[in-house]
Amino acid sequence: MTETVSRHELLESFKNLKDQFSQALNDAQNQDHKFEEIRQIFSKKFAKQLEDARKNIPAKNPMAAQIEGFISLLYNTSHTWNERIGKREKGIGFRANHNDSLLVFVFGKVKSGKSSLGNYIAWGNTDPSDMDKHLDHASLQPHYFSHDQSEVSGGDEHKEAEKRREFRVGATEATSSIQGFNLAGLTWIDSPGLHSLNPKNEQLAKNYVEHADLILYTMKSDAPGRDSDLKEIKDLNNKYKKTLLLITGSDDVEEDWDETTEQIIQKTVMKDVTRRNKQKQSVINELHKILGFSESNNIDVTSISARYAQLNQNDPKCFADSGMGELFSTINILIKTDGLRIKQQAPMANFKNFLESCLDDLKPYHQLMHDFEEPIVEIQKKIPITVRQEVRVAQTIMRSEIDRAFNALEANRHDQSDMQNNIQILQKSLGEYLQKLIADSLNNVFYEVMQDFRSSMVSTFRKSDLAQLPEFKIETAEEQIPLGVNKGTRKRNGGIGALLGAGLGFLAGGPVGSMAGATIGSTLGAMTGGDTTTNMETIKINTGDNFQIIKQSAMTMYIDTLERNIEQKAEELLSTLITDTRKLANELSDEIKTVESNLKMLTHETNKKLDIS
Repeated sequence: MTETVSRHELLESFKNLKDQFSQALNDAQNQDHKFEEIRQIFSKKFAKQLEDARKNIPAKNPMAAQIEGFISLLYNTSHTWNERIGKREKGIGFRANHNDSLLVFVFGKVKSGKSSLGNYIAWGNTDPSDMDKHLDHASLQPHYFSHDQSEVSGGDEHKEAEKRREFRVGATEATSSIQGFNLAGLTWIDSPGLHSLNPKNEQLAKNYVEHADLILYTMKSDAPGRDSDLKEIKDLNNKYKKTLLLITGSDDVEEDWDETTEQIIQKTVMKDVTRRNKQKQSVINELHKILGFSESNNIDVTSISARYAQLNQNDPKCFADSGMGELFSTINILIKTDGLRIKQQAPMANFKNFLESCLDDLKPYHQLMHDFEEPIVEIQKKIPITVRQEVRVAQTIMRSEIDRAFNALEANRHDQSDMQNNIQILQKSLGEYLQKLIADSLNNVFYEVMQDFRSSMVSTFRKSDLAQLPEFKIETAEEQIPLGVNKGTRKRNGGIGALLGAGLGFLAGGPVGSMAGATIGSTLGAMTGGDTTTNMETIKINTGDNFQIIKQSAMTMYIDTLERNIEQKAEELLSTLITDTRKLANELSDEIKTVESNLKMLTHETNKKLDIS
């Protein structure tokens, strides 16, 4: 049979334990400081990187959604961590007031006998409203306190337990406060019920249960081990808490005949042992399913009736049958063998659970990091297509401008000097127009993905990229034109020769000689004279120019330069954009990995302290 320990013996054990407790929160507080340092560094560095990214990425950039997602998630994480830290600080402050005692927290559903059990521990009475609360032994006098309240209607009044020096029982939801009492070495906490009609009551209980050293989970014997109870027990088990399960109200009311009064009376009796053991085994079997055999075997299940113990406190056999003696024995062994370790372990276990929840809060960051690659791929696909479209548009505009400019020069093409000067001016003008087209085209391509695009463009177009246009030349040919005619002397001299020849021939031969002499004289005279001549002048005439060649050169040169510059600069900008984006993603990823690594190291340290304690 299980050893039976009385209420007074249990309270004496708590009193002896008090002297062993030291400042058990010191290690946990040191861990808290380390966590706060990790959190501050992460929040500041991550927030700065995101703010810088937000400034450089326009709202229409596909990556803007990821950046905003990160910013929103960081805000939510900080808010969640701040809330958890606030709750921890409240809990640490709560524990700090009870460092010299074992903090026992009674936890369970509404109307599961929590307040009645607390009253019995304090006074030996489940409803001590009418009893004298002045005990002879000051060390056994409970000192009540109220720590926090949900302030819902229908619950206990403000500091009601302190004023009444007991816990209210009987009402549907009697407790809406974290309230309790102190005895030497023992702090007993009565909490609001789970599954309360008012969610604030349940949340208040859950906010403080993690700060307990020992948890007593109460289940009414009418229906112990329900799924809702098992879920709560599983959550408690994951928190590294020592938990005892109590099946409360394990008694029945029977009618009996009072021979003295000769009347039928109602009598409180314990449920039969077979029935109680069957309930306990049923709960244990369900625990095996949800926790596993080894873990569930570490959880004690006790069937009790505080009222039956109160009514039979002077009957050892009946007191033992109430189950309270068994419960007290379990707690007594626990505090004698593990009391100090439990006291020191609880805050570290709380901190470990806190760190694990903070690590869980970082998981959504990994999904955002994974999603970060999608807009990069989208930009890589979109930019080259947009570039090709912009090049075609810019080339069409450039052709029109070259046509317009050369048409305006055509009237002066007869003057080579003026035309060459005008072409030089035109080349400068077309170069400036070309640079504007390149800038506008790139701006159209990158406007949605880069902030302050124009200021980010450096030397979009270099004049050295553009060859000089050919010099304007007018083609010429030489041609002679007559200025006048010189009259010849050949005819004149021939006539003179004929006259002279005729005269000489007549003297020599008469008339026949005269004819022969005239012929010979004429011939000889002609030979001494000259023919008629024309005076000529050589002149140059325009046969054409290279105006159209220059225009075609300009067309080819500017159109090619336009395409080459836009494509090259777009490729540079796209490469820079992708590099900067991936750099940002890597920096954010590194920060997440760093804070995760730091939290895991802190968790490892905490685990080591838990194993040692």
